[in-house]
Amino acid sequence: MSRCLGVTMGLDSRIARLEGDSAPSTQERFSLATGFLIACRPKQWVKNVFVLTPLPFLLADGGVKGLANLGIIFAAYCMAASSVYLFNDVHDADRDRAHYVKSRRPVAAGSLPIKAALIGTALLALVSSAIGMAINPQVLICVVAYLVLGHLYTVVGKHVPLLDIALVGSFYSLRVLAGFSAASLFPTEWFAWLVLAGLLVMAGELGKRKSERQRLGNRIDTRLTLAFYSDMRVTILYLLISSIIVATYPIAALSVATGFVLSTVLVVAGLIRFWLDLKRLCEDTHPQEVILHDWVLVAILVMFSLSLVTTVISTRS
Repeated sequence: MSRCLGVTMGLDSRIARLEGDSAPSTQERFSLATGFLIACRPKQWVKNVFVLTPLPFLLADGGVKGLANLGIIFAAYCMAASSVYLFNDVHDADRDRAHYVKSRRPVAAGSLPIKAALIGTALLALVSSAIGMAINPQVLICVVAYLVLGHLYTVVGKHVPLLDIALVGSFYSLRVLAGFSAASLFPTEWFAWLVLAGLLVMAGELGKRKSERQRLGNRIDTRLTLAFYSDMRVTILYLLISSIIVATYPIAALSVATGFVLSTVLVVAGLIRFWLDLKRLCEDTHPQEVILHDWVLVAILVMFSLSLVTTVISTRS
């Protein structure tokens, strides 16, 4: 009798919860919060280090206020990026369920309700925009432009070959622009750095398309634009973009110091090494993962960063 009563009470409690007569349990709240955090993709926040591009120049000039602004705008871009990720997961939920990896995303897996994801999208967009407005109007424009282009990429851009990698490249140019604006180093001579940031990311995105196409093989219906990125087209586009990078980089280097032009050798070495890595990979890999798992690429990045910092400090001290 007591067992039957317990079962009946358990059923009653579940029905009441479904009808909204009882609040979610602590475990459900924790599960929702965990799903929300995962959907925000904190591992991808590392991409926002592009906001910190003017850091060496600020260290050399002793701009304490600019340093604080860089930290704040970095946090704002983490929120803005998560807003775009959440919207993307809602928009692509049905398609993600058919993907070998993306099916584990919280919205696609059902652990994060669509309503909660949309509320998070709106709140994070508003907060990041408010932070940008608090710094200065230029930063606000950068954040809003990032949000608009990010949602445009989700709805239209990712389905159009070439436009997809161009939009992704623009996200990073906007990050660099936001960093300079937050540091009150409004780019005139820094324009080449903005172009470089976008081109470098476009090269990385080509590698990502190549590896994902290899991994999926004939099952590319989950991302139709992959059909465009054949090995030959990716090779031609990578060589073209790399050539533009090598031609543009000395202009950016001259804005730092004449001697810094020599660092072009490191840029060329990095582009070649990255391409060799991608030729060996046959799985869906993010460009940052390729870089972090290759000690040669890491060493090139460290040498480049050290040469940039020492050059800026020595020329401005």
